[in-house]
Amino acid sequence: MNIEILALAEDTGTGEWIRTDGDCTYEVQGAVGSEVSILGMKIKVGADGYARYTQSGGKAHCEIGGKEQCTARYCESIR
Repeated sequence: MNIEILALAEDTGTGEWIRTDGDCTYEVQGAVGSEVSILGMKIKVGADGYARYTQSGGKAHCEIGGKEQCTARYCESIR
């Protein structure tokens, strides 16, 4: 789900948000050597029994007080 947030300053018309981007990290347990699907991608399960995938910049948090426009993004659920 994406939620767009935009505040306009009365005098400048610019956004007033602080945007913080972050990664989404997914970890799925499975049989060693098997393949699992994470967000539609096939990932091989490692020797520790886990498949991991990191989506760089997959989420954004918007906090009032800055000078940017901001669209909040959240890590997609894989459950």
